[in-house]
Order: sequence, then structure tokens, then C-alpha cells
Amino acid sequence: METVSKKNETEPEVVRTLREEREKDLKSLYNIGTSAEDFKAFPLSDNTRAAIYVRKKVSDALESLFVLHRVLYCVDDKESENKILDAARGMEDIANGYIIASIEESLSIKEDEI
Repeated sequence: METVSKKNETEPEVVRTLREEREKDLKSLYNIGTSAEDFKAFPLSDNTRAAIYVRKKVSDALESLFVLHRVLYCVDDKESENKILDAARGMEDIANGYIIASIEESLSIKEDEI
């Protein structure tokens, strides 16, 4: 029976490189994301801070899909990238709209105070 270390020694360089890239991508995938704690210090209204946090989560999901695609297929291809981007565009638009609405609301409250 062949040991794992001997098997790795006989592994073709291309296969080894792909395996190492996959392991790196998997590690990256599980580290994607931002803690809500990182947003608590922002000097913004609660609503604006929450909207920006959600927008970041949308970006995190998008990045996760790109990395997962690389993990599964070992390539980045334009067709798949466009498919992922098209799917995310609506969520990005909604999240951006919430940020704008929250900022506008905060500005109108400040104008009323003046």
C-alpha cells in the first residue's frame, strides 16, 4: 500500500498546484465575511450602519460564489462570472437603495432640527 507522502511525491506538478490552489481557495472561502462588530464604531445612524453592513454581506456572498466556483471547477471563466454578477446585481441595487434612503432620512431629520 502506498503511503500518503509517497503518493504526493509522485503526483504531477499540475495536479499538486491545482490541489494547493484549491486548498488555499477553501481557506479563503471560510474566512470571507465581516463581523458586525467592525461596523459598530462607524459614526452613522443605526439604520445607515445596518444598511452598509448588509451591503457588505451582499459583497461577501458574491465573493463567496466566485471562490466556490474556483474550488469546484479550478477555473475562472467569463460566462460563469457574468452569471454570478447578473444574479447579484439586483441584490446590490436593493442594498444600495437602502443606504441612500437611510442617509436621506438622516439628512432630513437634521434639516428639521435646524
